[in-house]
Amino acid sequence: ALKQALGDYPFDARGDAVTIPVPGSAALQDVLARCGRAGLGLRSVTLRSPDLEAVFLSLTGRALRDT
Repeated sequence: ALKQALGDYPFDARGDAVTIPVPGSAALQDVLARCGRAGLGLRSVTLRSPDLEAVFLSLTGRALRDT
């Protein structure tokens, strides 16, 4: 159900936590609306800015320790 609701948005599901990287507030509103339309209940939403390691991993596909 989550994959269908999110469409092209990538996500990482671990246990009952789901991480969805979004490029800005408009995308966040879209993700929340999609989840609402799909009937997916949200217990909480946490906003986090990516740290340098997350940006490096996103750009290179490798963690800093793998270099």
